Amino acid sequence: MSERIVVLGSGAGGTMAANRLDRELGGLGEVVVVDRDPTHRYQPAYYLHPFDHLSLDDHVRDGREYLRADVQFCEATVTGIDPNERQVTLDAGKLSYDRLVVSLGHELVGEVPWRGEPHVYPFYRPEGARELATTLDRLVARHGDGEADAVSTPARDPIATDGAGTASANAPLPAADPADPLRVVVTEPETPMSCGGAPAKAALLAEDYLADHGVPCEVTLAGPDAHVFGTGKKAKYDERLTTVFDERGVEHVPEFTVADVADGTVTGTDGRTLPYDLYLPVSPQRCPRVLTDASPLTAPDEASREYVAVDEATMRHREFDRVYALGDCTDAPTSRTAAAARKQAAALADNLTADATGRAYEATYDGFAACPLLTEKGKAILAAYDYDGATLPAVESRLGWIADLEAIPRLYWQVWLRGYLLGV
Repeated sequence: MSERIVVLGSGAGGTMAANRLDRELGGLGEVVVVDRDPTHRYQPAYYLHPFDHLSLDDHVRDGREYLRADVQFCEATVTGIDPNERQVTLDAGKLSYDRLVVSLGHELVGEVPWRGEPHVYPFYRPEGARELATTLDRLVARHGDGEADAVSTPARDPIATDGAGTASANAPLPAADPADPLRVVVTEPETPMSCGGAPAKAALLAEDYLADHGVPCEVTLAGPDAHVFGTGKKAKYDERLTTVFDERGVEHVPEFTVADVADGTVTGTDGRTLPYDLYLPVSPQRCPRVLTDASPLTAPDEASREYVAVDEATMRHREFDRVYALGDCTDAPTSRTAAAARKQAAALADNLTADATGRAYEATYDGFAACPLLTEKGKAILAAYDYDGATLPAVESRLGWIADLEAIPRLYWQVWLRGYLLGV
């Protein structure tokens, strides 16, 4: 008996799961992937591109080319989900399913306090990353040429970098000198975020890039947590990363929540202020509204934030039969990274196949997540952990850098997206 498996979302988790399901089910299942945009982007390039480590253009592909031949792609916007009727509502009609996989990722919160402010670069989106790269190029090109007047990037049309804010590129940027260094501020939101290590990486890479190009700078990372990277299973990586911050003179401002941005200053809810010349905020993120507002699949956490309710080991929905989910939109108690989605995709596909075929085995997701913490050009800490704790030593190495910049992107595009080596 053939079943229709509908996969919502063609990002990392959805694509990996769809390909593995198609291979495991063979002729027993029809796999349909639904997404409003077939473009697939390798998101680590967002924070690597501005510092000249990866090209955004090299890591944007047509995601349909990475789906197996038998997997169907439906270009449509999901507007509702009815698990009782086993139906998905699309902007073009309704789509019935026998089993549903939800992998819709995160969406950005619409309102941000930096709207219209100059030299604000929300680098979690490609437009913000490109604007930041252009500004850094201009800054480096003009710095040290003996001119005392302000450095300006050329006037361009404002580009919406996150659906709300803009990176204004035609405001003057002060020339930096040792007595008056360039102030770079990176902030984290109160909300959960994709790739929780990216803000710390952006702060360290900014300091490294500017120092390497002779631009005096002061870099600050501020966020609502008391730690740079985290506690518990992340504790030993946090300890090492904090030492790196101290050694490099990068400031960490803990327990700071952004309330307002105006006139070159970020103001916290407690009244503390952080003046900046370049501001790199991580936009607030949330589970997509179509899941929280147009489906019964989400459940509130201790902070009243809603995410798709899954069994943390099987990736099955905790209430609705024949519904599975993975990736950033779930409440699985682990970091939201592509590495986590890779392992989740393996367990989910195995369990869905077992359910569909009546096989008597069940795979489990062990909470694995990984985050290569790039500290400077040529060095990285390979952080990896599962539900039980850290699995790799907290050591800066050249190997970690090579893995993140060379090996992992190749594995991502050529192996993992295609549904291979997901559970290893």
